[in-house]
Amino acid sequence: MSFRKLIFIFLLVFSSPSWAQRTAITPQEADADSYQLYLNGNWPVLLGYGKEALKDNVDFTYLRLRMAYAAFMLKNYAEALKHYDAVLIKDSHNEVAHYYSRLCRLYLNQGEMAAYEVLPLSHIMSKENFDKEHFVKYRPTEAALESSLKFTDTSARGSANYVAAKLGWQLGHRINVQQSLIMYNQTISEPWYTGVTRNDSIAIRQKEYYNKVSVVVNHHWMLKGGYHFIYTPFNNYTFRNHMVMVGAKYYGSYLNLQAMLMGGKLNDSALQQLDLQAEYFPAGNLNIYGQTTASIHNSYGQKQFNIKQVLGFKLRSDLWTEVNATAGKFNNRFENDGAYVYNAIDNNIYKLGLNLFYYPTAHLQFMAGLTLEKREMFKTDYIFNQNSINGGITWKF
Repeated sequence: MSFRKLIFIFLLVFSSPSWAQRTAITPQEADADSYQLYLNGNWPVLLGYGKEALKDNVDFTYLRLRMAYAAFMLKNYAEALKHYDAVLIKDSHNEVAHYYSRLCRLYLNQGEMAAYEVLPLSHIMSKENFDKEHFVKYRPTEAALESSLKFTDTSARGSANYVAAKLGWQLGHRINVQQSLIMYNQTISEPWYTGVTRNDSIAIRQKEYYNKVSVVVNHHWMLKGGYHFIYTPFNNYTFRNHMVMVGAKYYGSYLNLQAMLMGGKLNDSALQQLDLQAEYFPAGNLNIYGQTTASIHNSYGQKQFNIKQVLGFKLRSDLWTEVNATAGKFNNRFENDGAYVYNAIDNNIYKLGLNLFYYPTAHLQFMAGLTLEKREMFKTDYIFNQNSINGGITWKF
């Protein structure tokens, strides 16, 4: 490609929209020009030129593959996925599209969907190349330990501690399992609980077991099912709570959508909760990302609506921060696909959180955070604060 033609393409791509007097790009020109830009490694120009060609209804596999690779090199993994998806719609056996879709999913922290891409690759790649990748079918995915210390500014609610041990497994290229053992300890005083012996010192020693199974259906869809058992001793009362969850998640490029329904009994009262969730990656990577969850739940005959907002930012190559806020009053509520349960007699008015995630190596993650909660004491209008210091360590296999 001549220098003059390269300048023309640059002006074509980056000129203002008001410059409409241009000649439509032909398929032959798009093939030759995009290939030369690919060889030269001019990724921003190639991506912009390809978008102009698509506007002219010029769309073919090699153009999409070159655009996808340009986006990949620019670390815009969502944009790359969009073009690899277009290739796979026409050619579901395209090895390059499946291979790089897997990498894009990995770099967007979507390991379950990345594992699925190995399945079509096992039928497409040569045995020699497939063996070189050292893909593993059955393996542990992560082991984690998480803890939280909670402090209140009222003597009626003692300090609390929360500990969770987690283990994740990949069972083939479609199925993933996450399990947790959880303990929660707190001592409270509640005069309204007249049927509870020693209600001025109610020792809560809650124990929980959580299991979630995710099944990847295809390139975009995942089904989820889960079970959460909660054993709550309450002095002379003991509650054995069983909750189940079912849901489906759609993985796009810049946007993922999920719906999950949870139901069962919590402290001898029926509870139902519906979560509608959206995840988005405006920059096409994890430099900035967000998650919005709307929850509708019914407990003790009362319906409640909540919005939880999470925003994440990359501070440097090994450090991320997340801020979160939950609006709307609640007391019994499940979060994170039912992994976390707020089994409390006091209403939570709002919750704010800040977490830091540090990755000293590709496998090791440290988490530290702070949560601020405003709560309303049971059967009163008394408002108190509960603040938490959170920490965790995770090993990614």
